[in-house]
Amino acid sequence: MAGQVAAPLVSPSAVVGQRRRQPAVLAVRLAVQPKLLGQRMSHPVGRKAHMNGQPGNALWYRAARVQVQLYDPCWPERYAEEAELLTRTLADSLLAVEHVGSTAVPGLAAKPVIDILATVRDFNGFPALVERLQEIGYTYTPESEADDPSRRVFRKGPDDLTRLRTHHLHVTEQGSDYWRRLMAFRDYLRAHPEDAASYVRLKRELAARHAADPGRYTRDKRDFVREIERRAASLPPSPG
Repeated sequence: MAGQVAAPLVSPSAVVGQRRRQPAVLAVRLAVQPKLLGQRMSHPVGRKAHMNGQPGNALWYRAARVQVQLYDPCWPERYAEEAELLTRTLADSLLAVEHVGSTAVPGLAAKPVIDILATVRDFNGFPALVERLQEIGYTYTPESEADDPSRRVFRKGPDDLTRLRTHHLHVTEQGSDYWRRLMAFRDYLRAHPEDAASYVRLKRELAARHAADPGRYTRDKRDFVREIERRAASLPPSPG
């Protein structure tokens, strides 16, 4: 917030080596108008799909090397294109769509994966949503719920698991704490460039140390992320 002075965040080097795991995600709002669309599936979704037997240790997560790149001005455009596709595909289910993750913060270096946050009224009829997302290239990864059961995560990208995904889609219910936390996190980083710069330094350090271990990279950011979340909680909430 303008005029607000905050104590400096813990330095990036102070959190390198800590084994924790909550990734940071952020957001930019896009209104969605509901309408009827598509066929719904009747069979349940297997909870162990796309896993290698260990929660949080799926093949797609272990294989792709960590790549932190300079901010790309094309990232918002890539988000907008995918948000339009999601809106057409899930228009009767979605209430709002957000650009999330570091690619949503102008100037912030990031992995070149477009994170998207979507809100629905509830998870009733979720198997139908999974089926329609599969039709546009998304894979449901239920192991992500071990980290936060209030979200449903999908990945999209090349079949070659040694390459980064192109998109991550996070779905949550209307009014969830998950939604509010991610929105506040995004708003805080946009309003506090010094803290955003500290976050970039930490990501570069961790990427250099753990390029071949995405799980360790994510876990070692957690203390830094939680501190930003704590400060972000004092900001006015974003709707969702």
